[in-house]
Amino acid sequence: MPIYNDGLFEVFEIIEDDSVQANTSLQSKDISMTYQELGISDRLRSDLDSHDIDIQLKIRVPYVKGFIDSMSVLKIDGQYYKVYNIYHFVDSNGFKQSDITLVNWEGEYDEENGFCQCIK
Repeated sequence: MPIYNDGLFEVFEIIEDDSVQANTSLQSKDISMTYQELGISDRLRSDLDSHDIDIQLKIRVPYVKGFIDSMSVLKIDGQYYKVYNIYHFVDSNGFKQSDITLVNWEGEYDEENGFCQCIK
């Protein structure tokens, strides 16, 4: 059975309205999960750096298809990270898991009001 004991994260959803000057906010999904931190290969880092994508973390969690996607932000140790990519798979022992690649969330978040001043 997989063990996810490297840390705990909270899940937020990115909400964008349709106004002329789009406003972005984060809404808590009231979900916390544990994760296993993965290493980032030099090749992956180089490939993403060449496209100006600054990968910060890669984590593994139990299968999360349907409630974490590219419109999700994860709060880990007080920092906010946007989901860049998520890969769902079944390991060699038959356990469903998801690998999540994270980049910095470019914005400030007001935890009391759910307001986010985002940099696009």
